[in-house]
Amino acid sequence: MTTTTQHMNLIVVVLLIISFAIAPAISTVPKECETDSTNSCIDKTKALPLKIIAIVAILVTSMIGVTAPLFSRYVPFLSPDGKIFMVIKCFASGIILGTSFMHVFA
Repeated sequence: MTTTTQHMNLIVVVLLIISFAIAPAISTVPKECETDSTNSCIDKTKALPLKIIAIVAILVTSMIGVTAPLFSRYVPFLSPDGKIFMVIKCFASGIILGTSFMHVFA
């Protein structure tokens, strides 16, 4: 049991280090796309921190969603047969369907 927990902690730490190492390389703004554009409503330097926060938030929530079924065996509150887990699954399905409808009907 402790080795599994240590492996999971190691995997989480490695994924976080990789994500923080890759994020600055991906999110560099080219010189032609800096704030001197003709459209004054778009400010790429102010949008960059928000994009980084969004990427980290998506990464963390995705890791929670993927590992939730693994931990639900050991936590009686989140048992797969319980009502709480069913509500979480329905909520996640609703988010996925809502996102797909927004992209299809736009």
